Amino acid sequence: MEVKLGVPEGEVDGFDNRSAASLPAHEQNLIDARNHLVLTSQAAHTWAEDNPAHPASYLVTRSDVSEQTKVQALRRIESVSLPFQVNEWLDAARHFNECQAVSQVAFDAEQNGSEEALPDHGDRDIFEGLRAAYLNLLRGYRNWGGFGYHGWTTRKDPDSYPGPAIWTRQDCVFRLGRALEREFPDRVHLGLKISKSTTESFDPEIDRRQSVDITVTVPGLYTREMSSRRFRNLRHDLFVEVEWLKKGRWLNTEQLVKRCGRIQQNLINLQRSIDTGRCEFAAMLIVDDEGFLDFHGDLIRWPPDVIPLIVSPSEVVELGLDDGSVDPVLDEIEALHDSTCPCSEAPLAIDR
Repeated sequence: MEVKLGVPEGEVDGFDNRSAASLPAHEQNLIDARNHLVLTSQAAHTWAEDNPAHPASYLVTRSDVSEQTKVQALRRIESVSLPFQVNEWLDAARHFNECQAVSQVAFDAEQNGSEEALPDHGDRDIFEGLRAAYLNLLRGYRNWGGFGYHGWTTRKDPDSYPGPAIWTRQDCVFRLGRALEREFPDRVHLGLKISKSTTESFDPEIDRRQSVDITVTVPGLYTREMSSRRFRNLRHDLFVEVEWLKKGRWLNTEQLVKRCGRIQQNLINLQRSIDTGRCEFAAMLIVDDEGFLDFHGDLIRWPPDVIPLIVSPSEVVELGLDDGSVDPVLDEIEALHDSTCPCSEAPLAIDR
């Protein structure tokens, strides 16, 4: 029985346990724990809907936050201030996680003899985890993305405001890193340095000293046998570089073109990291509040092996995640572009 880690999401049903006699004890315990968790979760959500004024109700009923994240956040609140329905849910989640751990150990032991028969399992794990993190980020972006606010034009503009969630490029790094941590627990790192001291393939004649915004490394690095030599020869699972195209109502287009130049250099570095074996997969996240790439995406030349992760209002609509509030913004973006972008006078170009 393969174990799916994490607290069950959304509206889920309990498992049928009528065949309990044919199941190993650890599997039956996991099923019982999951069924109890589903029941307590439903009771907690019902309580929250009936008591919207309670401080915990807002968190319990949020649809843009995973169940696992809700549980972690609620555990930071003193139990005496929570109703018994929520405390029962937290206790059930703790017991479910314990049963998961036991079942995972048993499952891993069963799979040790069949790993060679599944050579692409790790690839699927990375792709599926990356896509899940990306879609989770995009769903949140639909609600808090900078495209829905005035944007930052100049200090003299009294309406300048980039939005509540992204104030710097590092906020973009943080939000994707947090989404990836949910998919790859304890494997996500920020700011890995690429230099001779950390990477065996580093060639000072070709490479610049640099840092990777987000790294998803291989599992199992908690061994005490890890050494500098072994670390420098690791092939990490995933490298991600991040850039932010800030909304400026098309008044700061020159800055966005310069950032596209930085994106191009990041893409070159990511492709080299794949070619030299530093990482198995690489992706480039671009948070495009301006909608710039919808009109000038041809400024960027994508290498063959780097995965594009575009977070923008048009992507929200394209992937069917719009709740009706985003599509009208696309008309506003197009109107601002047509009336303000300097491309009407001369084509935009990156200084290469």
